[in-house]
Amino acid sequence: MLESGCAGRAWYVYQAIFDTSDYIRDRIKRYHDYGIAVEGTILLGMDNHTEDYIKRLIDFLMEVDLDLAESPC
Repeated sequence: MLESGCAGRAWYVYQAIFDTSDYIRDRIKRYHDYGIAVEGTILLGMDNHTEDYIKRLIDFLMEVDLDLAESPC
């Protein structure tokens, strides 16, 4: 965003949270490093989302320290 000229104008971005990958963790950290808040859109209820998966996802969400969160209906 900085290189595209958006720095200083973007104060938050949306980030889909569909798994607990390092890619998503690192992306959120980079936004925070530039002072950009992150609103996470959490995708739940997929066929492969077991109780253990949801527990891991909650731990992941607490770790990445989102600024805002939502779950689409």
